Parts: sequence; structure tokens; C-alpha cells
Amino acid sequence: MIIYRLGKHIKSALTGIFRNFWMSFSSVTAVAVTLLLVAIFSILSLNVKSFMGSIEQNISIRVMVDNAYDTKQIYDPKTKKDPLGDRIRSISGIEKVEFVSKDEEFKKYVKLTGEDNSLYERFKNKNPMLNVYKVTLKEGNNDYEKVSKEIKKMDGIKDVNYGTGGIHKLIALFNQVSNVLIFFMVALILLAIFLISNTIKLTIYNRKTEIQIMRLVGASNGYIRSPFILEGIFIGILGAVVPTVLVLLLYGKILATYSNGFFITSSLQLVSMHDIQIVALALFVIGGLVGMLGSILSVSRYLKS
Repeated sequence: MIIYRLGKHIKSALTGIFRNFWMSFSSVTAVAVTLLLVAIFSILSLNVKSFMGSIEQNISIRVMVDNAYDTKQIYDPKTKKDPLGDRIRSISGIEKVEFVSKDEEFKKYVKLTGEDNSLYERFKNKNPMLNVYKVTLKEGNNDYEKVSKEIKKMDGIKDVNYGTGGIHKLIALFNQVSNVLIFFMVALILLAIFLISNTIKLTIYNRKTEIQIMRLVGASNGYIRSPFILEGIFIGILGAVVPTVLVLLLYGKILATYSNGFFITSSLQLVSMHDIQIVALALFVIGGLVGMLGSILSVSRYLKS
């Protein structure tokens, strides 16, 4: 009996869609455009968060040791003793402390600039670099300023740097962009609910005589509502088909195009296809829910009148 009723409601819902074909088509198109924008904003938001996470993971505090400081107090590769490094490690929130000798720092400089420059010739016999400790904070700890201040209080520290300028401004910008994208997604979903609500409202108006007859013969409100709610769900799901296909195809091409490019070779990587498949699945769920909510709003108002 339940299966029979469900089949009858589904048939009625599909009949309603085809009976008001152009109205349904316009509603499906509106939902498709809305969900496509939601998908684009979702993918942008995911990538912004991925970029932000990559940048945060690659931020480290550079602790420069004064050349006049007692070398016995810094890392000794022979004995593995590291008094200054141990003091830095004792600070709460630090994940790793790595020592980089001034000789290694000079080699990095030479590798970056090349040996055919005046500064190399000038300093090749007298290394001007400083011994450095590279400090990485634990995941979730972004209090670089507080940790840097604690390190700077220690004896022998010449300077502490953690890229306070551009990197942290970029992280703040990414946070703002992510919040704006989420706001637009919510606004678009509300717009889709409104569009489907209006479509179902027009469908109900066109079938008001049929509904009145159903009431007269004793049909329950739930029985009357069901086909309209299913119709809204079908419209929402149909509206999700085109954006889902477009998202999967286009993002797959983007990943293939940049597979050997900047985003893969750098620390800023695009989110994987697996994440995009989850977004695609979410579009169908959102489409169905949006259709259902839009239908419920219209049908509830009609039945109250």
C-alpha cells in the first residue's frame, strides 16, 4: 500500500513537471545556475583554505644567534648537545627546533645568488652569516608573536623573524575571502529556495480545482502535499545534474593542465578530485533539500488559507 501510494505520488509529481513544462524548465535552469555558482564558490573556498593551511604549515620562526655568543651553548654536531636549542624547545606550543649553521646559511646564499657576484667574492673567506634556529609551531598554534617575544628574551639572540608582514596579511586576506564565499553560498541557496517556492506556488494555483476536489473526498493534507513536495525535490535534483557534470569535467581538466605546473611543484596545491566529488554529491543533496524546502513553504501556506 505504501509503495503504491509512493508510486502514485511520484507519477503525479512527474506529471506536474511535464504539465507545466516551461515553468518547470525555468525553475530547473534557475536552480542549475544557482548550484553552479554554489559549486564554484565551494571549490574556491576549499582551495583558499587549502592554500591558507599550506602557508601556515610552511611558516617558521627564524631565530638568529649573535656571533659573539658562546659557541658551546649552541648545537654541537659531535656531542649532539644543544643548550640554547633546548631552552627554545621548552617554550610551550613548539613542535620542532632545527639548527642551521652559518656555513649552511652561506651555502644557501651562494646557491641562490651564484658564485659570480661581488658579495660572494668579498665574503667567501669570511662568512658574514649567523647561526640560525628554525622553529616550527605545533599545528593549530598561530601565536607566532608571543613565541617570538619569549625567544627574543633569551641570551645570545640577535634577532627573531617570522615573516610578520606579507605572509600574515595574506592569511588574513584568505580568511576574509573564505568568509565572503560562504556568505554568497548561503545567499544563493536562499535564492534557490525562493525560486522553487514560487514555481510550486504557481503549480498549486493551476491545480487548485483538483486540490479542492481532493479535499472534498476526504484526502488528508499529507496526501495533498506529497506530490508537490516530490515535484520540488525532482526540480532541485534535475537542477543539480548540469552543474555536477560541468564541475567534474572542468576541474578534472584544470588538475590535468596544472599537474606538472605551479600548484603541484609548490606548497600551494589544488584540492584533490576526491574533494570535488564530495562537492558534486553535495550538489544533489542541496538541490533535493532546496526543492523540498521551497515546496513545503508554498504548500504549507496554501493549506493554511
